[in-house]
Amino acid sequence: MKDRIKEIDELFSMFHDFEIVGLKVDGNILTFEILLPWSEMWGIEDYIMTFRFDGCNGLKCHYWKRTSNELKEWEKGVYYPSQEYITTDLNEIIKLELDVQNHEFKEPDNFILHCNSSSSHGDQIGQIEFGRIELNAKDYRIYDNEMNEMTLDKMKSWGTEWWNSIQKMWDEQK
Repeated sequence: MKDRIKEIDELFSMFHDFEIVGLKVDGNILTFEILLPWSEMWGIEDYIMTFRFDGCNGLKCHYWKRTSNELKEWEKGVYYPSQEYITTDLNEIIKLELDVQNHEFKEPDNFILHCNSSSSHGDQIGQIEFGRIELNAKDYRIYDNEMNEMTLDKMKSWGTEWWNSIQKMWDEQK
């Protein structure tokens, strides 16, 4: 089981700008759907990847809404004041339009997904500043846009292809 949890950690390490578009819980199974930005390489819009996580006994989302447009200073820079909210409502989480940026792993099988909101641009009071999704999982499956099961290695190869294309773009701009 430890190897599968390590693989989930590897899987989440690839999540960057993955917008959450679907969540479903059935018993201890969490189904997680994301828009895959990598599909731009193939000229496909709205490519949805589905991840099934087994052994999920809880899902909680912390998110922060801006309460003021007046920047405050602190030792690490500036920030907009915000208020924390917590929800376990899957529909509410989806409406936040969260994009996973990175994650943390905590023993034995806990994962924290750090997110921003794709709908939060500008300076509106009430917009989502950022969010954090907490979940646990012991096993997983990955499905492509057509719900064909795929391997972690295939996902890794897509990720490598994506980041290589980004590096090439940067190199060409020099």
